[in-house]
Amino acid sequence: MKIIALPDIHKTGVTWLSFFADDLAAADLVLLVGDITNGRRDGQTVLDARRRYTPRLRAVPGNWDSNAVEDSLAAQHLSLHGRCENINGLAFVGVGGALAPTAGGPRTYSEALLDAYLRLTLP
Repeated sequence: MKIIALPDIHKTGVTWLSFFADDLAAADLVLLVGDITNGRRDGQTVLDARRRYTPRLRAVPGNWDSNAVEDSLAAQHLSLHGRCENINGLAFVGVGGALAPTAGGPRTYSEALLDAYLRLTLP
């Protein structure tokens, strides 16, 4: 299984996706692993740009992504945040965000909260 993980696109990174178009189209799964935006409410621009290359997409929000971004991911059945999903025999577990105080942004967690998310996520 060919998997491509794209971290920290921050909306402006969509301009670089065309350089990897063939690889993205050939991938079995593309993961957006956080920071789809720079704190903006709408990550749809990034998601739409990704779909030009492949529909096989899953994502977790990053520490700069708002709850609106997570809600959008969940509504489109793309979110792995707080869940475990079996894809082609591989288990993917997702928790989006970052540990505070090492990172800033609206989506930061204490170690205790991160531990609680992982305990709820794992089967």
